[in-house]
Amino acid sequence: MRIAMMQRMICGYQMPFYLLLNERLKRKNIYLNVFCGSTQDNGYVYEDTFFSRLFQIKFNVKIGGLQDKLIILPTLFAALVKYKPDVVVAEDISAMPNCITVLLYCKLFKIPYIVWGLGAIPNKKPSRIRVFLEPVISVFRKGAQSMLCYSSYAEDYYRSKYKKRCHIAYNSTTMRHSPQEYEKIQANISLKYKNPDPLNITFIGRLIPQKKIDLLLAAISKIQTGIPIRLSVIGDGNIKSGLSQLCQRLNISDKVHFLGEISDHREKARIFMNTHLGVLPGLGGLAVQEMMWYGIPVIASSADGTEQDLIVKGKAGVYIEKIDENKLCKAILSFINMGCDAKALLALNALKVVYEKYNIDSMLDAFEQCVNIKNNTNCDMEKYEQRTILQK
Repeated sequence: MRIAMMQRMICGYQMPFYLLLNERLKRKNIYLNVFCGSTQDNGYVYEDTFFSRLFQIKFNVKIGGLQDKLIILPTLFAALVKYKPDVVVAEDISAMPNCITVLLYCKLFKIPYIVWGLGAIPNKKPSRIRVFLEPVISVFRKGAQSMLCYSSYAEDYYRSKYKKRCHIAYNSTTMRHSPQEYEKIQANISLKYKNPDPLNITFIGRLIPQKKIDLLLAAISKIQTGIPIRLSVIGDGNIKSGLSQLCQRLNISDKVHFLGEISDHREKARIFMNTHLGVLPGLGGLAVQEMMWYGIPVIASSADGTEQDLIVKGKAGVYIEKIDENKLCKAILSFINMGCDAKALLALNALKVVYEKYNIDSMLDAFEQCVNIKNNTNCDMEKYEQRTILQK
């Protein structure tokens, strides 16, 4: 059995999933090939590469007010013809126009394909380009055999709009905790909320306008309690100097500490183990999960849909649908005024939801179920030979 995956690019944080997926498939004599424009290996070393880095044409575009990259893979069709996959797993519309290539190839050679995506962004109006492309997007999604979803929000969207069979592979970058890790974090939770003085709040992410860090700084400036607050900002970006100046104007420079981008895992773990509350006012879903892995309750707003599973259904923080500085200030104050046991319960819920759902192990299982590997490790040779003749 041959599986082809189409992604416009592979980021470093995705590498653990793909490496483990390839190892799991190899044990079942299943071949994986990931067709993409580029990869960011981040130091990962592997003997036999299963990434096909294709020639790419790259454009910087602005869609819906957000900067993004349009990556076109002109040789994707030829690469699929050469590889002869039994099934294609394609990134959703963020990988346009490569999605059209997958659609044409699979229809021509009668190959099933699976769409893997977020569905839609909660509380976000579609851009003009998105509206213009809607007919093409609809054809692409309706032609899929099934959907692989990053969240239950995506599952609801795909099922209601396209009536498709869905599997949820909760988007994750971390492995499930070992028993020792889980017990260590549990013990840390019971200790750190007994005397939260100062109250350590952490933000992590790129310092860009879409993250709405200015709302967090404004909210911090309004909070007057007997408990001192320390805000750690992890990340770097083009608005860092502007945020520093805002801290000076709000007279909170002594409370806010810009730590820059932290790549050292142990240093980041040290900060997270001492964090009482995570706050992510703007876009970003993986950062919510990263902090919750350490048992940190999170205040967040509409991001990519995953925050609703993590925070709302997981009862592991506060979700603010239409956020502003007053609502954020109120949510932080509400957390401060909670009893120690209530804070600890939110933290334990955060730890639990990541352990049970949001981890790479669960993601791998969902992928297998969606592609139906467990029941189809032996491909239909007659159909495979027919397709091979047709491709030739």
